[in-house]
Amino acid sequence: MGLNRLLALPETMREIDSNQPSVGIVLLTYNQLDYTKDCIQSIMENTYYNYRVIVVDNFSKDGTDVYFNHLADNKIKYIRNDENWGFATGNNIGIRFCFNNHFDYVLVMNNDVLVDRDFLTTLVNSANNQNGDFVMSGKILYQHDKSRIWYAGGYFSYLWGIGKQAGMGKEDVPKFNDKKKVQCITGCMMFAPTRVFQKYGLFREEFFIYMEDTELNLKYLRNNVDIVYEPHSVIYHRVGAGKKVLAYTPFYLYHITRNRIFIAQNIFYRLYLFFLNCGITACRLVLYSFWGENGKSQIQAILLGFRDIFRIKQSNFYHYPFLKT
Repeated sequence: MGLNRLLALPETMREIDSNQPSVGIVLLTYNQLDYTKDCIQSIMENTYYNYRVIVVDNFSKDGTDVYFNHLADNKIKYIRNDENWGFATGNNIGIRFCFNNHFDYVLVMNNDVLVDRDFLTTLVNSANNQNGDFVMSGKILYQHDKSRIWYAGGYFSYLWGIGKQAGMGKEDVPKFNDKKKVQCITGCMMFAPTRVFQKYGLFREEFFIYMEDTELNLKYLRNNVDIVYEPHSVIYHRVGAGKKVLAYTPFYLYHITRNRIFIAQNIFYRLYLFFLNCGITACRLVLYSFWGENGKSQIQAILLGFRDIFRIKQSNFYHYPFLKT
């Protein structure tokens, strides 16, 4: 059943159950109307009813605004930003909407996922058994191969200063089916009581994109917030093979250089991590100097990212037009 047919169902068939805790589902989109429509259709076929989808549009140019402005449904709230504010700010706008509308829970989720029918019922039921403050994620499988893990818990490599996903690329076997506390979850699926975001803060907006979920996870760990992996809530992530190292875009290289070293220096407070990441940056400069597909722009992006570590609050990729290409 298509999304438009689902939305045409009588309200009694899609009515909000006021006896259930309310969930605001934040979907950020940027020029991905088809993915967003597929995701919402999947959500609307789930078995939990007291939710609302908050679509935050980072100024898409693919007709997203036309589609949602003509869509009348009380289950969907459409917010259009006046420019591309990035992953962090875009999601924060949706989370703040949940604050202002008094949702019990917030679920931040990528718009390029499909969901299992019981995914939200499982999250809420699992949350009811939690004590204290917590943030939770389910099991995330590859959409193109639903027998393979994309995320089954996460941990921090304090050697490298980054978060890593457990089970990535491995077959989905019973050892990944235990609910447990972990060290980090991904921004692809982040579920928490609204009070947790209100109490501990949102995504760090200066990051724009990449590593903002790492910074937020570290904030939770410092404040003894439980980070929970709930494997019985399952979604399917549309993930491609990814670009080869030599083809990384200047946009990616700028943000990953700046944000990763910033975390090493200012969050972990470990001097060796700062110098380690500086060494990685130097190696990348050599690599792209000789073999990069767009060597000059790639090198410039890395150097600008390194410089802007020390002025992250003032820096933005909009200052560097070549990063948009």
